[in-house]
Amino acid sequence: MAFFKKNAYFSLAVGIALLALILFLLIVGYAQIKSAQQKAKSAKKSAKIQVLVDSDAIASFVERVGGDAVRVETSPRGVQASDLDKATRARLAATKVVFLTKTANNEQIQKDIKSLAPDATIVNLRDELDFGLDESDDASNSSLWTSPDSADTIVPIIAGTLSQFAPDKASVFAENAKKIDDELSAPVEKTSDATAL
Repeated sequence: MAFFKKNAYFSLAVGIALLALILFLLIVGYAQIKSAQQKAKSAKKSAKIQVLVDSDAIASFVERVGGDAVRVETSPRGVQASDLDKATRARLAATKVVFLTKTANNEQIQKDIKSLAPDATIVNLRDELDFGLDESDDASNSSLWTSPDSADTIVPIIAGTLSQFAPDKASVFAENAKKIDDELSAPVEKTSDATAL
């Protein structure tokens, strides 16, 4: 009789230990799942739209329109993808959009972009503006791009393009674009050079 009693206690102890182990594993598993979900959510929030530009003037507009939602890089002119360090190549490969100010009809430019950023959307801003320039003219003159008339066309294009990649931030991009437009179209106050005698 004592043997059966001992066996019953032993079985009960083993059963409780197994239940405790299962409960522990469930708690640990749940904690890991919640942690992974939190990390994924956090990564999604902090993810930035990688943008490549070929002009500092345009880089400034993209940074101001996109704010914290973008990471802007100016294209390394005349540099082969194979000559870039691994981290730079990885960043450029993640490029979502390329804003060009030079002619995008040039085959070599297209080839270079595709080697650096194979999946990027290319937006040729030069096509959007009528500078009266020939293909051979240099459109890198920043004054061409930062004039109020040019910005009036370019900035909404930048905001609209970025909105395609972050629709939840479209209103922020539009608001930032409006601030730039208001700033550039504000009348410039003239100061008097006359000095009192």
